[in-house]
Amino acid sequence: MSQPFSSARLRGEVKSVIARWALRRRSEAALPSEDEATHPWNGRRRFEEDYTFACVQPELGLVVRLARLPGRAVQRVWIWVLRPGDVVGLEAIAPAHEGEPWRGGGLEIDCLTPFRAWSVRYAGTLTRYAPTRDNGGRSVAAELQFTAERPPFCPGTDDDPSLLARRLSEATWDRALLRGVRRAQTRGYVQTGRMEGTLRLGDTLVPVRGACWRQHRWGVLDWGGSDAAFQCFVAHASGAVTWVHHAAFPFVTLEGGFHAPNLASMRSPPEPVHRPLVAIARSGARHLSLGYGAPMRDAIELELASRASAEFVVDGRGALAVHLVEGSDAWGIWADQRRVLARPERSGEAR
Repeated sequence: MSQPFSSARLRGEVKSVIARWALRRRSEAALPSEDEATHPWNGRRRFEEDYTFACVQPELGLVVRLARLPGRAVQRVWIWVLRPGDVVGLEAIAPAHEGEPWRGGGLEIDCLTPFRAWSVRYAGTLTRYAPTRDNGGRSVAAELQFTAERPPFCPGTDDDPSLLARRLSEATWDRALLRGVRRAQTRGYVQTGRMEGTLRLGDTLVPVRGACWRQHRWGVLDWGGSDAAFQCFVAHASGAVTWVHHAAFPFVTLEGGFHAPNLASMRSPPEPVHRPLVAIARSGARHLSLGYGAPMRDAIELELASRASAEFVVDGRGALAVHLVEGSDAWGIWADQRRVLARPERSGEAR
């Protein structure tokens, strides 16, 4: 005979599952170099493994993303060059190259030194997005190299535990949450550094000397999984960088990030490499209020205005908008996602 349903037992089971995910701390040792390589497909639907680079400097944003979709034997290639009043980009599904997972659609990336240096190269044609989207193309060539300045940061495990605990305490504890947590198997990390090289737009040669955030993520990725989400990377004139992530599901909101001081000069006593954010609030389309350290202390206030953007729908499930944003002595990349499918009335999970 089956045991009668117990809400207390279910609540305890959900908490246990989330705790094992949320409080799994990585060791102080570096992540294994194998994590920079591609990961085997586990057979799950919507498996995706992406390598993303987002570079920003005054008046220029560059976003490059190459993703493996082994369940579909193809790759997803996204490239955007964002300048005020002028955006060109590419959204392509390219055939997978056997034995060459880091090449597709004219884009090639390569790990030169694990967790230290990557090369990014592109040669091809990008479509104009702004001020109006048209069929005209512009030849683009990029020769770039990412060099890390800080160690990797693992969202969910390196986020501030007090913020994580507060958000989990606000969760709606039901079976949908339990199923969602059990099915969420996305892993990955982010890293900040510098991107340097050249970018040719038609006949114009643009030197790239900007702050860069990169991401490597693998697992089940549903572009309609969350109702709304964003990631924002900001480079401050001081040399500091800020990265935040936020995802609102019907049953729980997960968010976090860090503020990292400029580590170019180490003559002064070293500071923590990452200061976890403990407060994230958003009001309006382009406003972030951020705080790190103890609540109400060392607050960062950012007012960000969009200067250029590209918007499109992914897999018919989620709308994505990528923005070049400007603040006081700061430039950044803001990526917004929102679900475009209606959710089933009696379920909190994506179908």
